Amino acid sequence: MKTLKAIIKNLNNAHNLEEIDKATKEANTYFIACTDNGEKEILKQAIKNSLDESNKRVMVLNKQFEDIMTQFEDSQKVVIEVDGEKYALNEWLTTNDYIKRFGLKSTMVVSNWIKRGIIPEENILCIKQLNNLKLIKAISYMK
Repeated sequence: MKTLKAIIKNLNNAHNLEEIDKATKEANTYFIACTDNGEKEILKQAIKNSLDESNKRVMVLNKQFEDIMTQFEDSQKVVIEVDGEKYALNEWLTTNDYIKRFGLKSTMVVSNWIKRGIIPEENILCIKQLNNLKLIKAISYMK
């Protein structure tokens, strides 16, 4: 069996999940077998310190992840300006993308909905500068 000093060293040097799991199991095994209450207290504190350090690292990683996701989301916020109005392109779809997202059979369904007024005019964005490209507001019009 490893010494208390070696177990604490492993706890302090454990950085990834596999190392932390291994070091914690060793510490638990030692703790159960240990009869010296003083050593048990030292080991308890070492485990607590190790977990506190791990939690700090997780919090840092979590913050880094949130920052990356925010950057990603910001990069997805492409805006187009048409006739002085700004439109977030993540809210608008081409006819082809619309039928794919909502599982329609063909673009003719969307064209018919436009002609019949099922899709309201305010939910159709016609961009003349792009050869009259029509974008449809990305909401379901099926009843």
